[in-house]
Amino acid sequence: MIDTKRFSARAVLAQISAAKSELVDATAYGERAQTIYEQKIAEIFAEYERRLVLANAMDFDDLLSVTVRLFRAHPEVLARYQDRFVHVLVDEYQDTNNVQNELVVLLASGHRNVCVVGDSDQSIYRFRGAEIRNLLDFKHGVQRCNDGRFGRELRSTTTILNAANAVINHNLIREEKSLWSALGLGEKIQRYRANDERDEATFVRRRDVDAASRARYCL
Repeated sequence: MIDTKRFSARAVLAQISAAKSELVDATAYGERAQTIYEQKIAEIFAEYERRLVLANAMDFDDLLSVTVRLFRAHPEVLARYQDRFVHVLVDEYQDTNNVQNELVVLLASGHRNVCVVGDSDQSIYRFRGAEIRNLLDFKHGVQRCNDGRFGRELRSTTTILNAANAVINHNLIREEKSLWSALGLGEKIQRYRANDERDEATFVRRRDVDAASRARYCL
């Protein structure tokens, strides 16, 4: 019997998904399991994989991990898809996990026509497997890679950038960059503590209405 309170479906699936994003299958997960909790997850993982095979099905993580294993085991298949996808462009690369990074590197290793875009200071999805070093170390994974940086911020004012940089500068793993805005200093930052999402939405709406009223008055 499984204690569904301790081993909820969401928690177990998150553990399995995290393992697959690291290209760890059920067998390898079981071999490295140390705690009773991990051993139970390993049992569920193995049964989950067995049922997927019986159903001739794959989950989302399998679409990536199985493809990477296929490319690694059969270079001729990899070459076929390298010729099919001659140019590869990936946005928000700071949010990719290890298996996604490996897939991009494999596809790009043939023609090396690959462009990834990202910002190491905007990586917020570590909880779901995102690995910031995929972006920071990309130029080492793909040879002859050019590194370009854009410093102009098109949406935020100088006040917003100064506030963001005051927080970002404390990040331990980051690349130094200088951001600037042509939008001027902008309004001062206001702090509002909302009771819930409805209160927050009401506050934003009220500000927008007040701003629109002031604009009409000035006209």
